Amino acid sequence: MASKGDVDLARKGDFRQRSGPEAMVASRTVRAERFRGLGLGWLTALLVAAPLIPSESLGEIATGSILTLAAVTLAVAGLAGCVFLGNVRLRLDWPDLLVVLFFTVVVGSAWSMAGVGNVRATINAAWQWVNFGLLYLLARQFVGTGVERRALCLVMIGLATGLSAMAANQVFVTMPRLVARYHEDPESVLREAGLEAAVDSPERRLFQDRLESIQPTATFALTNSLAGFVTPWLILAVGVAGQLWQVEPKRKKQAMLAILCCLLVGFCILLTRSRTATLAAVLGLVTLGWWHFRATHRLDWRVLTAVCLLLFLLVAAVAVAGVLDWLVVFEAPKSVMYRVEYWQSTLAMIADHPWWGCGPGNFQQYYPFYKLPEASETIADPHNFLLEIWSTMGTPGMLVFVAFLVLVFRRSVSKGSSGEHPEDEHGSTQPNCRAIWIGGLFGALASLPIGMAVGFPPSMDLFWLGVPISVAVIVGLNAWCSGGRLPLRLLSIATIVLLVNLSAAGGIGFGGVATSFWLLAAMIVNASPRGQRSVDLGRHGMIVLTALGLVVLAACHQTLYSPVLASQTKINSAVAAGHRGQLERAESLLEQAIAADRFASQPWFHLAGVYHHRLLLAATLDESDLRVRFEEALQQAQRRNVRSFALQRQVGDWHLDLYRRFRDPDLLQIAVQAYREWTELYPNSNMAHAQLAWTYHLAGDQDRADRHATLALRLNAITPHKERKLGEQRIHGGDLLDGTKATAEQQMQDVRKDVNR
Repeated sequence: MASKGDVDLARKGDFRQRSGPEAMVASRTVRAERFRGLGLGWLTALLVAAPLIPSESLGEIATGSILTLAAVTLAVAGLAGCVFLGNVRLRLDWPDLLVVLFFTVVVGSAWSMAGVGNVRATINAAWQWVNFGLLYLLARQFVGTGVERRALCLVMIGLATGLSAMAANQVFVTMPRLVARYHEDPESVLREAGLEAAVDSPERRLFQDRLESIQPTATFALTNSLAGFVTPWLILAVGVAGQLWQVEPKRKKQAMLAILCCLLVGFCILLTRSRTATLAAVLGLVTLGWWHFRATHRLDWRVLTAVCLLLFLLVAAVAVAGVLDWLVVFEAPKSVMYRVEYWQSTLAMIADHPWWGCGPGNFQQYYPFYKLPEASETIADPHNFLLEIWSTMGTPGMLVFVAFLVLVFRRSVSKGSSGEHPEDEHGSTQPNCRAIWIGGLFGALASLPIGMAVGFPPSMDLFWLGVPISVAVIVGLNAWCSGGRLPLRLLSIATIVLLVNLSAAGGIGFGGVATSFWLLAAMIVNASPRGQRSVDLGRHGMIVLTALGLVVLAACHQTLYSPVLASQTKINSAVAAGHRGQLERAESLLEQAIAADRFASQPWFHLAGVYHHRLLLAATLDESDLRVRFEEALQQAQRRNVRSFALQRQVGDWHLDLYRRFRDPDLLQIAVQAYREWTELYPNSNMAHAQLAWTYHLAGDQDRADRHATLALRLNAITPHKERKLGEQRIHGGDLLDGTKATAEQQMQDVRKDVNR
């Protein structure tokens, strides 16, 4: 690395005081710094945009495809820049090698398990994990100084504060309006949410219950994801506030602003009613207090009183606002039991798939087979980061990830790891900080076109409320960024708090939540003495890495970005055309979606839906070979989504509808087979066995009807959840014989009576 004098001379453009070679070195240094600043801005934009686009359990949709392609492009551009600038050294430490090994295991698991799950979801999830690894490695290379680390943390603190303000606005303004509109016109609200649910269906009741609970989500799809994102940045904000208040007595105004940020983010966590996030935040605050006590060897009663008073004010504000739900506290043991049920099922899944797991993106496909009969819901992840990695990437992936965590936290407690080094402040830090500010603003603004492209644009509240508040926080706390400190222990506590939350909540695979973990881990390693070491790869080594990066970029474009965006655009247009009754146009658009993405099952499924609708309107069953095309579309969808019980259920329902229309016994047998597949994929579903029993009853197979009706009633007695009871649900096609609609429980009892007669 060049000296500070080289950098200063190069920045001024004064090379006359140096000889030719020295001037060239200084000029190359300033070009390298400018290039690194550009990379920092790009990286910051990706980190900011990730929480602004929903990424929770979206399967084939892949809302993070644009951000993943941008991360791969940045990595390739960084390697190419190193070749061009003659920089053949990269920061490399043992945690970095473990990250590369971990994501190699992820790709291996996806390659092995894609054919026995949802192919498109597996590919998308694998690229999401690769994106996480790239963000970590890019942060390792680009974030070089203490000022830059503080600047990045300040951007994320500002973002968390802005999203917290959005959450408060949702609770007190927008969501009450939405609830009122739902009671006036529920169908329009359901259409806007992309949900089709019958009047008495459990799906509609669940949607209504969640809507009326008024829990904020800000830019996320799930309220727990919002809580998971803001919690670690609350800890860092508290650390900043404490430092400005005690160490920088001249900066009381900045300290008050930091305290207001802490209050707003803390208020947001309470509004989400997330038990795990609240527990993790309290644990982090206690740990911060203990760390401060160990460092100063004194207990300041004024600070303790102020903290207790602020906590009391937070709880009082929630209570006065009327959103404090004491059931959140009283039902905590029940919530713990739900988690234990999830974990029991997940451990059984791991026992059956110990090496490669079920593959990234496939957990929700495999979980119903292991779900306990008394468990509450069919979850998309096990609500524990370690079990999620173990169940989806197998034992090798879990062991590598644990080894990575051990090394990261060893770096945080290693000798000389204070987190700040005098040499960190050398170089053109202020231009790079400006690049971080600009990159953060660009990431926030870019979330609108990116969100529109993937079908999930952020609310306008983000731009008139969230972004201005975030900018105000960054500007107001800039003094800490330029002259404060970011102790490595503070980064470690924030990371531990995030992992504690992820130990009982989902999020390690969500782009909006997991990016915080990988950023914090990279900054911990960067702040350690060993993290500053670099390895000389040589010019040929850098060229080889650049060529490999180009291959990965091409693969990302061809297997993720291009097919997913093209297919989803056509699917969305086709669904809209179908709602307008334009079935021929919908069919044409879905055929284009199929041509764009050969791995996706969704376009085949929607195409089968179009054929099903046309068959119901046809005069005969075999009119215009519609039935052949209908069956072919279903087979193609099933081939690409092997273990979906929901798909098998829909196959059975569609064939039962056609049986009602044409009374062809072959259709009834196909429905029986589909419902049988449903029970095999979801053996503890009372509704699956009830539907199969009723269909056997229609087919005249009374022995099997009795067997499955008995099992359905037995499972119904076990489940403690009212919404899952057969008395709250109805069998599809249950009015075939007498024209009445009874509950599923009543019909199972009738089936057994008919058998006994």
